[in-house]
Amino acid sequence: MASVIKDPGGRSPYWIAVCSVTVEGKTKRIWRTTKVPILPSPVVTLPDGKVVKDLQADGTPTTKRHLREEAHRVAQQIERAIRLEHRAEVTEGNLRRILSETLERTEGHPLAHPSVADWLNQWIDSRSGAIAKPTKLKYLQVRSDFLKFLGSRSNQKLEAIGFKDFLEFRKQLVAEGRTPQTADQMVRKILASPFTLAVKLGMLLSNPLAHLPPLRSTRATKKTFTPEQITKLVAAAKGDWKGMILGGYFTGARLIDLAKLKWSDVDLVEKTISFTQKKGEGRGNKADVRIPIHPTLEEYLLSLPGADDVNSPLFPELYNKPGTGRSGLSMVFKRIMERAGIDAGVLRERKGQKGRSLSALSFPSLRHSFNSAMANAGVPQELRQKLTGHASADMNAIYTHHELETIRKAVSAIPRLPRKITKGSIRA
Repeated sequence: MASVIKDPGGRSPYWIAVCSVTVEGKTKRIWRTTKVPILPSPVVTLPDGKVVKDLQADGTPTTKRHLREEAHRVAQQIERAIRLEHRAEVTEGNLRRILSETLERTEGHPLAHPSVADWLNQWIDSRSGAIAKPTKLKYLQVRSDFLKFLGSRSNQKLEAIGFKDFLEFRKQLVAEGRTPQTADQMVRKILASPFTLAVKLGMLLSNPLAHLPPLRSTRATKKTFTPEQITKLVAAAKGDWKGMILGGYFTGARLIDLAKLKWSDVDLVEKTISFTQKKGEGRGNKADVRIPIHPTLEEYLLSLPGADDVNSPLFPELYNKPGTGRSGLSMVFKRIMERAGIDAGVLRERKGQKGRSLSALSFPSLRHSFNSAMANAGVPQELRQKLTGHASADMNAIYTHHELETIRKAVSAIPRLPRKITKGSIRA
């Protein structure tokens, strides 16, 4: 900040402005006269020859303090002019020009100003090879939905899109039936990424999504299966589905992860089963989990024919089958529930065109049941997090269902299912 001093040599009757500016990385001090006198004049001669006292605008006499304050104001103006002279004022307009000139000098081409549609396409193309195919499909869908929302404005420059556009887009997603969690993921996570990158590359001065607050959570909690229901499910299942159900209940593994298991993932000597969870809240791309094999699951695995190749699928009938869709694994499990006489129930009704209903009981309920059984058995939360592959205690708590009476009794282990299990049947 500029300061004012008196002339050290006593040669000038005016206050001197001392300004500090940075020129080519070095700080430079520049002196300029303010033309503001140090001492007030006793009298002032007007153009018509009339002599009057030096007065302020309010009619009061000018003092030394008044003059010093005026000198400070002039010094600020001088400093601003010097900085404009040496490095130009940084404003929203000429910052882009400066960035463009810098990029052209270093990269050989000027800064690009793509449209919203072009930039989102470029961003997705840049992510190819770095993200899984399902993730890319999700990005493409979000891009398509956002461009459709913008309409003809999708051909405008990036800087034309602001905070209000994203706020309205998120409102539309919720109105169409998406949950607040899904709408937030589409806007605050997926769409925020290309706009954050645009800021880093100098295409935008700030991210319009930076201050978009999250929506209030309305997460629906899945119900859990009882041991009696698990027994009915296994009895109603056919072939490899018996092992899939037991695996879900006694390891907490997801449907798609179980379908990818191979015999190399099973260690019957140490009695452990390992799998990689590639989907999950609060984690990175994957998490490697090693689960002790429960005695009931062990009995089932020992009943299966041995495999000559350790890389052969553990459940060949279901290996790498799609998890969702009309003929996917989730729908097959739903039909098993119907044969077992178990009502899936409705946890959330479908709302809007894009919404979907949510069953209270489904295959993910096996995972919830596994975590709840461990909690009810007194297993510490930290250990449950490791077994289920969760990264945070907050996320793990979603899957925990404490029952007061069960907690009081503090069972020591997950209840066993009927002792004898074979590949074709389950008997007590």
